[in-house]
Amino acid sequence: MTQRALFQLAFNSICKTMRLTSEDVRKNIGSRALQPVGAARLSAWLSQKEDEYRIVLYQSDATLTPWTLRCLRQADCVLMVGYGDEAPDFNDIGKFLLGTADKLRGRKDLVLLHKLSGPNVLTTRTWIDAHPWISLHHHIACPDRMFHTRLPRLSQSGLRPRAATMDFPHTADKHSDFSRLARILTGTAVGLVLGGGGARGFSHVGMIESLLEEGIPIDMIGGVSMGAFVSALWALYRDLPEVRRRCKIWAQSMGNPWNVFREITYPYMALFSGKLYNQFVRAGVGDVQIEQLWIPYFCASCDITDVALRVHTRGDLWRYARASMTVVGYFPPICDPEDGHLLVDGGYMVTKMSPLPHHHR
Repeated sequence: MTQRALFQLAFNSICKTMRLTSEDVRKNIGSRALQPVGAARLSAWLSQKEDEYRIVLYQSDATLTPWTLRCLRQADCVLMVGYGDEAPDFNDIGKFLLGTADKLRGRKDLVLLHKLSGPNVLTTRTWIDAHPWISLHHHIACPDRMFHTRLPRLSQSGLRPRAATMDFPHTADKHSDFSRLARILTGTAVGLVLGGGGARGFSHVGMIESLLEEGIPIDMIGGVSMGAFVSALWALYRDLPEVRRRCKIWAQSMGNPWNVFREITYPYMALFSGKLYNQFVRAGVGDVQIEQLWIPYFCASCDITDVALRVHTRGDLWRYARASMTVVGYFPPICDPEDGHLLVDGGYMVTKMSPLPHHHR
């Protein structure tokens, strides 16, 4: 499969990598190695390969075979791969993981494949809810030809035409989703955290442009205050002209004197009502969930109900980005639909932030 080859190519660009299948085992040490009588020999052979290669990718069978069970026990990280535009369909491997996932020593991650021309992750929440044992989920954009499984029609001569030769890269694209996943799994990912600063926060767009010009990939992103908004735009679109365009629209809307006048209200909680503010933020990022973003994203807010820092990695993108941008006295707090707590700008509590938060909600 082309996806597997691209995945291995991405790992090879980081370190020496080998991919093993049950067929490789049969060719090298015989089919008896997959039986209980050959377990010791198989363990010794796998240990030899793990000493020879820094990373070994164990590709399981399509069903729950002895080799699949060996892969699940041997791996430090188990990747469950599915199609992002389809609902999860449990086979015997999925059912086995549901009952024994907590007993496996390795980390369990979910990888969802998506078409470039298809919808953007419509069933992510369904996949996550159906697999409560996963640690992280990853979105991978694949060419549409990778999803074609039908055989070509017979020609007039009765023979199937030869498949067209696919242009296959010899080196991994460091900005591809496969390379991003490989870096995350190997602990070499690049995370970008954007701070606040009001209108000055739009300078983050120029910094992102500079990173891309230098060939530095952005594997995960997050921020606080205005940085939460700009980072949300990048995680959603991953297109610099589109991010710049939406930032410009947002700045023009917020700077319009008529909009400012319409927002003024009786200052019971804040000087402005926040209705237009909500609309502008929502228009910028749309009605998507944080789980739907192409790359891992987080934003931070201050919970004034519990006086605590909140780091958001799932839920409504616009709502939590807006919460992270809520300046006390100017705009009313955002009510978290999960617990009813009031959230304001995370800059009131954040001095240092990590792109891999441990506590999130």
